[in-house]
Amino acid sequence: MTNMGDEKENKQYEESFDEFAYQLISDRISKYNFPVVFGFPNGHIKDNRPLIIGGNVKLKVEDKVKIEF
Repeated sequence: MTNMGDEKENKQYEESFDEFAYQLISDRISKYNFPVVFGFPNGHIKDNRPLIIGGNVKLKVEDKVKIEF
């Protein structure tokens, strides 16, 4: 999670994770062979999208990642 803190002081206040958190997650899961998506609008943010556990998801990875449910 980000340091949250004061909204005026934290430039990533609205983001679910800051860059250090992304790096930690990436390092921990690098030995596994499954798709990973960062920056998906989910979690404790104003514009969050639900992730349906057990739902089918299609990841299309090119210049940008497209997620289809």
